[in-house]
Amino acid sequence: MWKNHPTSERIGPGAISRTVQERANAAGFDGMPVSGHSLRAGHATTAAMNGAPIDRIAAQTRHRDLGTLLNHYIGPAEAMATTTSRDLGLCVPTGF
Repeated sequence: MWKNHPTSERIGPGAISRTVQERANAAGFDGMPVSGHSLRAGHATTAAMNGAPIDRIAAQTRHRDLGTLLNHYIGPAEAMATTTSRDLGLCVPTGF
């Protein structure tokens, strides 16, 4: 058993989801759909924007399929970075 933990069992996805949502609400993001997956996706996208190699991102996020990582997280972020909406001030500047 870990210090200050009531059980030695692993934390399940439901507990992670509830904790992330509770912390998001406490930070003022009441009612916004935030989850553990949001953290994983945000990590992958931000790491790529900062030049981290794809294989290291996949190892950290435990993506087995690099296609999923590229097509669902990194590719869309790159597309948003190169859209003309960025020139109009409608997109947040990124590292791409």
